[in-house]
Amino acid sequence: MEITATIETQKIEFGSPDVLAGKESVHIGYGTDENFVMPMGVSMISVLENNKELPIVFHVLTENISEKSINQLKTIASRYPNCGVQVHFTDLGIIDGLPMFALGKATYIRVFLGQILDPAVEKILYLDGDIVCLQSIQNLIHRDFSGKTVMVVEDVPATARKQEKKFQLQQYFNAGMIFMNMVQWRQEKISEKFLDVCFEYKERLNYLDQDALNIVLEKKKLMVGREYNFIPLSAEETEVPDNAVFLHYAGTKPWYCWLDFPLKRYFIKYYKMSPWKDESLQQPRNYREMHYMSRARWRQGKYFDSVYWFIQYISTKIKKK
Repeated sequence: MEITATIETQKIEFGSPDVLAGKESVHIGYGTDENFVMPMGVSMISVLENNKELPIVFHVLTENISEKSINQLKTIASRYPNCGVQVHFTDLGIIDGLPMFALGKATYIRVFLGQILDPAVEKILYLDGDIVCLQSIQNLIHRDFSGKTVMVVEDVPATARKQEKKFQLQQYFNAGMIFMNMVQWRQEKISEKFLDVCFEYKERLNYLDQDALNIVLEKKKLMVGREYNFIPLSAEETEVPDNAVFLHYAGTKPWYCWLDFPLKRYFIKYYKMSPWKDESLQQPRNYREMHYMSRARWRQGKYFDSVYWFIQYISTKIKKK
């Protein structure tokens, strides 16, 4: 499918002018909507805190975020002299008809970096907003692509084996971290091929864009170590490997107030450095989350809170019907 539509509708930028214009700046991309700006902002801070020697331009790709969220991102940029931010507002009508998960259309945005970024940007590190950085990214960004288009990390074994069998693939990767060679990405028309796969196989893509990216990039990927996308296998894990660069909360989300688990502490560390530090973690927004909250509070021995949230759960569920 040829992409003739204009993807980017508006761009605003703030932060260090030298970083924004610098040829040596490292480019990092995120896709988000209003609901996920806070976790993404915490992720950005974790990168900045562990890479103060690097000039970093963050590319925030979104259909729409609020003025409040933009101001909070400006606060982050103002605190770090090595930081520049570009917010790219997009129109993703081109993917109308494709299935969505919680992040909505934003989950597909990374695929259109080739149409959005300035052609002078030759490579970009894409991160999901539920990733925190634990140490320097220097070793990753200076790796040679060895003729490949992306560097990626294999998904957790259970997911990888299942999807490999389903689509006849080798080394199914998790798309939460993708280091992209944008020169080859554009030359090989990866975005266009991705759309073809999405519409052809949309009834079979249970991991949506991740499945499609695996199909399109099957022979164009360089696999790198798990330390660049460490995904805990359970919420009970208490430690991350010493060499872990990125911790990916692909399952249990640390910004939900009703969840408490050992590895949440890494997120909280950077959350407390963020413009959101004086706000509460995410409260339940629907009856399912209210049910989770009630059960969590009961396990914690907070019985009054548990009963309160159970009543909210029942009331909201009835109204929903």
